[in-house]
Amino acid sequence: MRYLLVIVFIIPCLLFASERTVKYTFQGARVEVPADYVIDLSLVGLFKSWIGLDDDSGSFTLAIKPTDIAMGIDGYVADVNGIEQVVRVSIFDVYGESKEKLLSSNRYADAWYAINGYENREVISQDGLFLLFGSKGYRGDFLVLSEFPESTKEMPGNVRDFIVARCFGSNLEPFKNVTCSSKFLVEGGLLTELSYSFENIMFSREIESFAREKLDRWVEVY
Repeated sequence: MRYLLVIVFIIPCLLFASERTVKYTFQGARVEVPADYVIDLSLVGLFKSWIGLDDDSGSFTLAIKPTDIAMGIDGYVADVNGIEQVVRVSIFDVYGESKEKLLSSNRYADAWYAINGYENREVISQDGLFLLFGSKGYRGDFLVLSEFPESTKEMPGNVRDFIVARCFGSNLEPFKNVTCSSKFLVEGGLLTELSYSFENIMFSREIESFAREKLDRWVEVY
């Protein structure tokens, strides 16, 4: 009987999610998203949306299908070894100094000036971008820059002028299954983090514009 009740509850929720929106409330903004984009939607979240309540959890994650992105970005790699290259979009409610620190260029000063653990760094040029590794031969996590990090020159003050993304992979299998992420702000001052495959790093700005366009339609500032 217990399992029957659970099934009876889940099925309507799933049907509901396929055709309705989910509302998230943040400080100063509300985001109303088509439910089929939301990948971390719990049964509680479904139920709250079902009865008309907003989710005030402070964060949520969306998935934009590669077929959608490929229609808007020519050359986007939609499939790698049979795996769909979904773009994950995470929205966070971050306040004051925490938000400023996350978006500050000072976070990358050590890497730029080759100090405090980056003395043995390695920079590789690839397709007009620069991959900065913490040490020579290391191929785990790394930074992707649009400008060569000349340690004798002053680092740009605006992080978006030189940082493209931070990428995470395995030192055992260089450039295989590497995920990259970048951050920006949308309407309402919400912090947004994109996650996508390294195969699409050349389209980082286009992916951001694509995601931003969707979010601008979904975010209501109050």
